Amino acid sequence: HYTTDGMASCGYGGDVVRDPVKENAMLCRILTANMSSPSPELVELAKELVSEGQGQQLNVESVERVLMAKLAVKPLVAERLNYLQGCSRASEEVRRDAKYPPPVLQQLPKVHQMIGNYGALSLTCAELFGHEPVQADQATAALKSMLERRELTMTFLSAVADAVEDEDLLMAIFGPLLTQACQRLQGRNLVDQKSEELGWIAAACATKGALARLLVKLPVFHPPPGATPAAPNLMAMLSGASGSRGQQQQPGMGYRLQTESLLGLALSPTCLDTGLYKEKSSRHMHFQGLARKTRPAVQAAQSLMRSSVQEVLNQTSSIVAPLLRTDE
Repeated sequence: HYTTDGMASCGYGGDVVRDPVKENAMLCRILTANMSSPSPELVELAKELVSEGQGQQLNVESVERVLMAKLAVKPLVAERLNYLQGCSRASEEVRRDAKYPPPVLQQLPKVHQMIGNYGALSLTCAELFGHEPVQADQATAALKSMLERRELTMTFLSAVADAVEDEDLLMAIFGPLLTQACQRLQGRNLVDQKSEELGWIAAACATKGALARLLVKLPVFHPPPGATPAAPNLMAMLSGASGSRGQQQQPGMGYRLQTESLLGLALSPTCLDTGLYKEKSSRHMHFQGLARKTRPAVQAAQSLMRSSVQEVLNQTSSIVAPLLRTDE
């Protein structure tokens, strides 16, 4: 059991007084592993721990061996990620509940880092577990599927991304995932601000880690010159004129930043009437037939517009501010 002196020493670089029973209980919950009644994949490990004098209890030092045994019986990358995502979620629940003594909870960052490390290994070095190598597009597809099912927490994804040391692999696996997440903001306007989708991106920026550093390198953050042109009819509407017959006018960078970049999509909800947002403009939605509206009704619409625009600015700031502080 821990003592008052032991707890105090934990925060000041002293020796941590650990509670083996509660540490075992916490790890059993996080890893879904019980050494007193081991599942088939853990039987051999349970015997090894007993022979080593550790008994039937888990500690932080044995976490990696449990993860190895668990992942060795999961040949599909989706299975491995789902298991590790569950471990990560359980770790967060344990942290929030705070039902274990401080010396036990202080082991959580180390445990979660190992979960992230083995997530990265599951994507980039499946041979370690005796499985076939995972191609980058397969890894991306598995992550995208989890994202679409709302099963991919940012805590887990960030831990995995931070553990991938190869910059090319990081770009190949996580670049398409972040791009898809940003493109989900297309169609964002004052009526449908896509707050959930934008919140996910803001959370990625808030990690100030590998995901944030990768995001600003993607074309979806700053479109490269000479990429896809806009729809011809829309460009003609915006420019008021078309080029020579048979020649499609190329969009300017300002237009492309507005329609293709993350910040353009984040800032797209506007009270202004433009060719891009005419059908969802504030005039179209709230200020038609003003002669038939009462003064309080008009003032209420104005107040709603001001509040909505301020919310858009706050949401965009939640993306920009942490990116500016990344790597501080």
